[in-house]
Amino acid sequence: MGDSVIPKFSNVLTEKRFIDDFIKNYKNTIQTWHEVTRLARDLCSKNQRPGIQARFEFRVKDPESLRNKLIQRNETKRKEPRRNGLGYQNEDEIWDDVYDRAGVRILLYTSAQPQKDAVKETIESTFVQAMEPKHFPEPEGGDDRTDRSAYARRFPKYIATHYRVYLKKEHIKQLEDNGVKNLWQGKYMVEIQAVSVFQHACAEVSHDILYKTKSGTPSVHEERVLDALNGISMIGESLLEQLHHHYVARIESTNQPFSNKFQLGDFLSKWTFQNPTTSDLVLGPIEVLRKLLVSEDKATPKALEEILLQLDFGDNVRQSEVADGRVSIYIMEQMFQKIPDEIVEDGDAEMQSKTMASAMIWLDELYSPSTKWGVKFLNKDYPKNEMQSQGFEWFMNETEGGQFLVNGIGLSEEEEANLAELWQWFKDHPEPIVQFVLRVSKLDQRDIKKDKEILEKIAPLICHLDGSNDASLPQLN
Repeated sequence: MGDSVIPKFSNVLTEKRFIDDFIKNYKNTIQTWHEVTRLARDLCSKNQRPGIQARFEFRVKDPESLRNKLIQRNETKRKEPRRNGLGYQNEDEIWDDVYDRAGVRILLYTSAQPQKDAVKETIESTFVQAMEPKHFPEPEGGDDRTDRSAYARRFPKYIATHYRVYLKKEHIKQLEDNGVKNLWQGKYMVEIQAVSVFQHACAEVSHDILYKTKSGTPSVHEERVLDALNGISMIGESLLEQLHHHYVARIESTNQPFSNKFQLGDFLSKWTFQNPTTSDLVLGPIEVLRKLLVSEDKATPKALEEILLQLDFGDNVRQSEVADGRVSIYIMEQMFQKIPDEIVEDGDAEMQSKTMASAMIWLDELYSPSTKWGVKFLNKDYPKNEMQSQGFEWFMNETEGGQFLVNGIGLSEEEEANLAELWQWFKDHPEPIVQFVLRVSKLDQRDIKKDKEILEKIAPLICHLDGSNDASLPQLN
């Protein structure tokens, strides 16, 4: 009888107003949601524990999609016996009811237990837990949609773990320093979903057919096929895990070169996990390390292990300003000390400018936020003179330096002179992180056309830094 309760017209209008007001406020803060969620994704990737092989994605729920979900949730609430036909009674109820406004998805290549444990450690050490993780499949009766059909599934339709977290205070401050407004703890909860690639693909198809259909209730046959696909995905995961173990054994036995970052990452994950002094460290960027190993003819398990055994990890990785607790960067830092630096031709303006632009991008990517590396890059000694200041101003101007960087527009004599001075700035800079990214840029030059938006983002942020450098800062346009 509870399902047949007809809500009063006044209640319907009130519930609609609560939902409309919630969506209005959500639209006003959606850019903040976007920045919070993107940072959460970046933190998951940066701080991932050894052993994780995954792709990291994020998304913020579309307002209209969220509205439709709230309307459906409101209908469900009305059917709860204790509510007497009433839906949402205030906006706080909506905040407490919907957790997936902002989502990070960790797409694991296999759902083996070591992968799950590594994800759990990463999330617990990186974020503030908002509530206990939610594990799928849920216990019987946990899904209010189980009455959609009479078909009894043989396989779980969704296997995953959902974590609900908040950013730590230092990460909120990082966003505020970068100009993100309207931040307050307790509202910007992020849901982090750890799920295998196979399970995710099946879940996406199943969700669209079972829950978003606009052409009637899915047939038993459709549900039967989806159930079978879930079963196949579980078999696929098992085979993929076996293949992975056989592959690792073959690589280690034949000592073949690492052909991609995943092979190198897997080797480093295993090595660091087995080493007591490195088991709690994060790997850091892998592909650029692989390129360095290739250039030095060291890109095999045997050659890399020889390098690793010569390094004194311990607290050095944590205390190194350059490594900042990341294994791959510490390895590169130590290798660079033994490799002669190849100087870019002083007269090659195009190569110099692309190397410097790459260095700026690497600075922001490896030592984010800009307020962290900017005060080291721009300080009381840099720029050293007016020509360097003008060169930096021109270089960071998307309509001037950008035209030369991206489109190859020619330089005036004055611009060439300023660029040469700016090159001296980079070459002679005393900060270790600047010298490190300059070496990385010569090794792995970025695609400036593809990454020019990063440069455009950096310019207005670093030109307003406080500290001992503010008198020397160029005023960028």
